[in-house]
Amino acid sequence: MVSNKLQATQCLDLENVLEAVWISIVTPDHQPLYVCSMYRPPDKKADYITDLRQPLEKLYTRHPNRLPFILIAGDFNYPLINWETDSVPSHSDGQPFLDILNDFHIQQLVEGPTHHSRTVSNILDLVLCTYPALISNLTIGGELLITVRCHFALIFVLVIYWTLHVKSFCTTKETMARCVVI
Repeated sequence: MVSNKLQATQCLDLENVLEAVWISIVTPDHQPLYVCSMYRPPDKKADYITDLRQPLEKLYTRHPNRLPFILIAGDFNYPLINWETDSVPSHSDGQPFLDILNDFHIQQLVEGPTHHSRTVSNILDLVLCTYPALISNLTIGGELLITVRCHFALIFVLVIYWTLHVKSFCTTKETMARCVVI
C-alpha cells in the first residue's frame, strides 16, 4: 500500500524475465525510491538471478552521482545462504545473488527464519535495501502471524524523509519524516 500523498509509477523499463514488479515513488525534495516485489521460484538455476543486474545497472546509470534508493522485497528461495556470514556452501547455492547484492551495495535486513517446515527453518523471504535506515520496525509475522505455505509475513515501515520549507516571520527549514507502510 502506498500513501495517496505520494506519486507511485510502475517502471516497465526495469522489468524483464524475472518475476518482479518495479515502482518508483517520488516524494517532495527527494530522489525517487525504487521498490521491487520479487519472487524467485525454487526450481530456477543459479544464473536466473543474474537478470537482476539489468534493472540495477539501469538505476545506477540513471543516478550516477548518488547511490539510488532501492528497496527489494520478496521470496527468493535461497535456503542455503548463511546470512550471518554472507556465504554459501557452493556457487550454485546462491553465490551469484550474493555477488549482485555486494556489487550494488544492497543489504539484506531479515535476521530470523521466514519459512518453517517440519525439519528446518530458514530465511527465504528477504528485505533488501541500499539505505537500511529507510526501514524500521521489521518484524517476521508480527502479532498477526500471517502464514502462507509455511512462510511468515515480513512487516516493516518504510520511512521517507523530505525537507519542508515553512514560511513564517522568517524562512526556516525543517526536516520531517513521513512513514509509508508497504
